[in-house]
Amino acid sequence: MKKLPKIYHSENINYKDNNTDYCIFKNYSEISDEQTIKEKLNKMFRSLGSNYHLPVIIKTKNQLYDTVLISRTRDNIITIDNEIIPIKDIIILKEKN
Repeated sequence: MKKLPKIYHSENINYKDNNTDYCIFKNYSEISDEQTIKEKLNKMFRSLGSNYHLPVIIKTKNQLYDTVLISRTRDNIITIDNEIIPIKDIIILKEKN
């Protein structure tokens, strides 16, 4: 077989580690529970389908509700039973499937 010419190879090869990994963590102590509840409510009311009849389980400081959400204001939630629940009192908010 015929010998092929060599491929160009530079002698000055400097390897740089430009592919470093970065990981950014949020400080979750800065985010209050009220903000996360409001974010969940925003997702629920913006979701596709029937926005005005959302079956949920709500746990507040004083009571546990198994109800359907009808509407919300800036500070309160209105249920199908005509109960007004303040958002700041909500501890857990789960959507029923």
